Amino acid sequence: MPASRHVECVMNVTDDDPAYVLKFKNAFHSDLAERRADTNDTWFKVATALDPRFKDLKCLPRRKRQQVWTTLENMLQTAVPRRAAALQRSTEDYEPAKKKKRNTLLLGSDYDSEEDGMESGELQRFRAD
Repeated sequence: MPASRHVECVMNVTDDDPAYVLKFKNAFHSDLAERRADTNDTWFKVATALDPRFKDLKCLPRRKRQQVWTTLENMLQTAVPRRAAALQRSTEDYEPAKKKKRNTLLLGSDYDSEEDGMESGELQRFRAD
C-alpha cells in the first residue's frame, strides 16, 4: 500500500510536465487503475497494518484506518476457534504428550508452545508499540 500510494503521488500530472510526460502519466494512471481493480485491497491493507514500519497506516485516510484494525481483529477472532478445533482433532489422534524435563521448565515461557491464539490485548499492544 505505501509503495502504490507513493507511485500515485509521484505520477500525478503537474502543470510543469511536458506533453510527452503528460501522455505517459495518463497512460500509467489508466493502466494502474485497471490493475488495481483486480486486486484485493483488504489483504494489502491488513498486510500493511502487520508491517511494523507502516502500522500507523498513514498511507490511508483517517476514516479508513480503524476499519483495517477492525477487520484484522475480526480475522483473528474467527481464526482462534478454528485453530482450537484443529488442535483438538489432532490431539485426539495422538497419544498424550510426554512430561517436560525440569530443565525445560526453568527456561520460562519463551520455550512454551504457543497454543493460545492472539488475543485482542496483544493486537492492542502491537498497535501501541
